[in-house]
Amino acid sequence: MPSWGFIGKSFQLHRLKYFNTSLHCGAASYYITLSARVPASGLEQLFQVKVDEECLGVLDLTCPIARPLVTESSEKVEQEPVCGFGLHKPRLPHWPSSESAFNDTARFYLVKESELRCNDWISTYVELAICTSVRSIEDRHLSLFELEIVQVAIEALEDVEPPSLDTKNAVFYIVYKDLAKARTGEPCDRKVIVRRLIDEEATGTLALKGKSGAKKKKKRQEKKIKL
Repeated sequence: MPSWGFIGKSFQLHRLKYFNTSLHCGAASYYITLSARVPASGLEQLFQVKVDEECLGVLDLTCPIARPLVTESSEKVEQEPVCGFGLHKPRLPHWPSSESAFNDTARFYLVKESELRCNDWISTYVELAICTSVRSIEDRHLSLFELEIVQVAIEALEDVEPPSLDTKNAVFYIVYKDLAKARTGEPCDRKVIVRRLIDEEATGTLALKGKSGAKKKKKRQEKKIKL
């Protein structure tokens, strides 16, 4: 529940209760009820979440609803936000041509190793990018994922300098290893780019767009020929 963490909460996903999905062969909408917990206090809260796929076969999701479960006794029932996004959606950027570009601390924030261990939503972004691009992945396959996050660079899309882990509207450049592929001798160094937008001013909508599968480029080694 990273979006709730931005407003003073520290909820983490506890378990999925149930979900429904729209029945058609294209991009779908998911209506989810889940349980989230505050680790420090043990407080547990049920949430209603709606996630819309904007495009099939890529990570392009919009979350217009993420709120505490509304009960029948509630005096006020919130209406679903009007479709649309109050923020301009910048184009998904290309990966920088040089890895040294991430050394520009005014433009990028390199996530510390200790921060990677405490923020599992980064791995969730990677898993979403993989699952949305490969539709044949089923629930039973998720337990076989063995992903090791190697590096994360954050570029702000708002007037924040320097960027940080808490930057809301940002692009995440993620390098990871697929350890399952590594054991079979397949290329295991991978890249994912994810753009996150949160429209706090108008609708509160969260939008994620990304792409995955690009292999990490390695420098060519020149072969030495003995004469």
